[in-house]
Amino acid sequence: MGLAECAVWWARPEPDAPARAWLDAAERARYDRYRRPADQARFGTARALARRVLADRLGVRPADVTFDTTCRLCGCSQGKPRLAAGPAGLDFSISHAGERVVLAVVEGAEVGVDVERIVAVEGTMSAAELAAQARLSAAERAVDAITRWTRKEALLKAYGLGLTVDPRRLTVTGAGEPPGLVAWSAAPDGEHPHREQDAVRMYDLVPGAGYAATVALLAPGSYDVVERWWGSDPGAADGQ
Repeated sequence: MGLAECAVWWARPEPDAPARAWLDAAERARYDRYRRPADQARFGTARALARRVLADRLGVRPADVTFDTTCRLCGCSQGKPRLAAGPAGLDFSISHAGERVVLAVVEGAEVGVDVERIVAVEGTMSAAELAAQARLSAAERAVDAITRWTRKEALLKAYGLGLTVDPRRLTVTGAGEPPGLVAWSAAPDGEHPHREQDAVRMYDLVPGAGYAATVALLAPGSYDVVERWWGSDPGAADGQ
């Protein structure tokens, strides 16, 4: 018997995506709040990609796939998108940056995915991570920092926490190391959503030149992470 699969789908942002008609009222309002067409394209494409892939899994039309974004912590409407109706145990996560939109879908686990362009980031690393960067060049530090950031954000998404947790509380492995969680310190109030017995799995993805990406799973077993492109693979355009 093979490993369970975590399906990862990649796409390019589609300007004026016809699938905008699939957005619900809250999503359309968020779409319209974006002032730049590029931001609208990334958001619209991400939601359209999720509906297409999940509709195929559920055997329904993409327009019939609905999401619930209620935050598990505070009850606001800005939480991790989840299926409003569907089989128990099916989870997904979406992310987008630059010319990349990514969707991760899995059964039997909680999943979080993140993709970022490789640019300088600040205020996201723990003291241990900053110390580890001391031996790196400036270029290596940028790659290391964004690699660690995608690993942290993917894990926080898997927990459904997003940026409600200070990323400096997490220490993860850096570029060139197998992805993994090293330590997670409790907040001053004692809040500590991660438990030592939690089975955290992280996998590096292949988003193309100039990007870093990670998928994180909260699951007891290992998974076969299979990456696919929706439409054509942009490798040639990226010089790969």
